[in-house]
Amino acid sequence: MPYELDQHHDCTFRTRYVEIQKLLHDALGAPPDDTSTGTVAAVQTVIDQRDEARAGLTQYENDGFHTNDELYLHRHALFIALVRSHPKLSWRTKAHHPDDAPMYAGYFLVTLDPPAVGPMGYHMPLPYWQHFDGIYEAEHAPRWDGYSADDTHQRLVNWARTL
Repeated sequence: MPYELDQHHDCTFRTRYVEIQKLLHDALGAPPDDTSTGTVAAVQTVIDQRDEARAGLTQYENDGFHTNDELYLHRHALFIALVRSHPKLSWRTKAHHPDDAPMYAGYFLVTLDPPAVGPMGYHMPLPYWQHFDGIYEAEHAPRWDGYSADDTHQRLVNWARTL
């Protein structure tokens, strides 16, 4: 179903951005415009990239409101915030385990690995690397345990229940 981006929805996106800033403030204990942790700046970069990706779009896919690209940008921003808020449970690498398939060109792997839950990782485009500054950089990933997208979802839900 075609959907024209109008002033009302643009205002809604801006309102959501302010809400995200407030959530980050609550989570980080810093004012929304304080970029000392880099998290707010990283999320702003992702939102700016989302805005650029949306420019000129008139038709939305999936849920009728968001494109696949937009949903990936949301996932990237959320995972940046999650990993940066739990740096001791996280790592990043530009190489898969030597026994696994080679790393995808133009991507790196960032993983959150809470105890008793299991790893939850995403391949991120290389330009996002700097948003994970301060996160441990491994020479290569541990051997992949075969977890699926469904496993990642269940691990996130299980971990959230412990917080």
